[in-house]
Amino acid sequence: MSQTGGDARGEEREEGTAAAGSFSFSPEPTLEDIRRLHAEFAAERDWNQFHQPRNLLLALVGEVGELAELFQWKSDAEPGPQDWPPKERAALQEELSDVLIYLVALAARCQVDLPQAVLSKMDTNRRRYPVHLSRGSACKYTDLPHGDISEDQTVKPADEPST
Repeated sequence: MSQTGGDARGEEREEGTAAAGSFSFSPEPTLEDIRRLHAEFAAERDWNQFHQPRNLLLALVGEVGELAELFQWKSDAEPGPQDWPPKERAALQEELSDVLIYLVALAARCQVDLPQAVLSKMDTNRRRYPVHLSRGSACKYTDLPHGDISEDQTVKPADEPST
């Protein structure tokens, strides 16, 4: 994936991202940097013994719960997170960071290359949700008009041979 440029103000955007608004992530740290930083942090504290996939998943779920609490009692009429007061924005940043850190740690522990998995999943989603059938619809791909996938069209994992 290439990025055309831009910054948090969105001066230049990648093609096709207009719906995402004028935000873009900074190029660093990469997911690999985050994986390495967390691995070093955990190793320095001898915490790897507590970082089995189940432990990391449960920690991730806990952090997602803490993130959800920030949104729990807000009405849709209230300003969005980008307009929250600084204290709430700081809490949002911390909880999102915790979720990402545990997600990256879990993927590393399970030896899943997240960037490649995302590319594969987006390819699958493009096939399951063709624009002409899914534009403006919240339906699952199996509920789209003509959305049933026949046996010979079943999406297979990237490493599984087609039949």
